[in-house]
Amino acid sequence: MQEDIEEIKFPKGTRENPAGSCRDIFLGHVNYKSGWYWVDPNMGVINDALQVYCNSTTQETCVYPTSQIRRMHPRYYKKNQKQPRRWFSDLFGGHKITYVSEVQLNFLRLQSRYVTQYFTYYCTNSVAWAHIERGRTHFNDAIILRGSNDYKWKTKNMDKKFVIEDNCKDGRSNKYTIFKISTKKKQALPIVDFMPIDYGSAWQQFGYEAGPVCFK
Repeated sequence: MQEDIEEIKFPKGTRENPAGSCRDIFLGHVNYKSGWYWVDPNMGVINDALQVYCNSTTQETCVYPTSQIRRMHPRYYKKNQKQPRRWFSDLFGGHKITYVSEVQLNFLRLQSRYVTQYFTYYCTNSVAWAHIERGRTHFNDAIILRGSNDYKWKTKNMDKKFVIEDNCKDGRSNKYTIFKISTKKKQALPIVDFMPIDYGSAWQQFGYEAGPVCFK
């Protein structure tokens, strides 16, 4: 009986004893390390508990996208010249970036003050943010990210401190650009889609990797 009471007060983050969030786990078990744990934010039946990554330093609860579409290697995508600005999910071979139950994500939002997510754009002769042409820099080809509530993050308006690395700027690279979004607009994350701008030529390819959405 005492052990059952302890597990209720201080959940261990196991499949059989999930916590409400990673913070709950670390508050009850200060010796626990960062790693994979189980949480059940809506505190209902444990059948809908989520396996998440818990950061012991920040006490963030990090939910990864569906594993099959978390990352796409660079490849060629044809551009519709009559409608060049299209979401990745509308391209042939494209799709939306999906996550676990929206119900559980909503409960994590209610428990949190900030939400953070990284998004990596892999480029082959394609631009993600800044574009250096003829010695001048412009942002006309910066990608657009779309959040879960249809919120649009126009990266051309982002402060450079949120662009962790921008290695695609010369338009002739086989590298990557990393964006970081950290916001109090909790409904605006996770990222579910994006709009590439500089693509469609035979020599251009792009891919992406969506990092976990982390609630704090």
